Amino acid sequence: GNMRSTGGDLFRISLSGPSVTSGVVQDFNNGTFLAQYQLELAGDYVLVVAVGFDQFLYIPRLTCEPAAVSGDATQLLRRIPSEVVAGTEITFATQARDRFGSKVQ
Repeated sequence: GNMRSTGGDLFRISLSGPSVTSGVVQDFNNGTFLAQYQLELAGDYVLVVAVGFDQFLYIPRLTCEPAAVSGDATQLLRRIPSEVVAGTEITFATQARDRFGSKVQ
């Protein structure tokens, strides 16, 4: 088809997955749009984009990977004793997480 040269079209995005997210859509009033979203939880999302009432993009599996490990968000899974005897082995477990709380493998 022909390229649009004006704006004002109804531009809709549906993004669903592990976290509810909001985004910003900018209409450049020349037939182009810019959509920006920030996904904060790792996992699979479904993305649907429509102009007017016509769906033109459907991505059934958009995968968001975890961000870098964050020491502040990493969880201690097993308690560390507050007192030990010298020479005693101490065992503890952690779960690495990114700054949004997503598990990092």
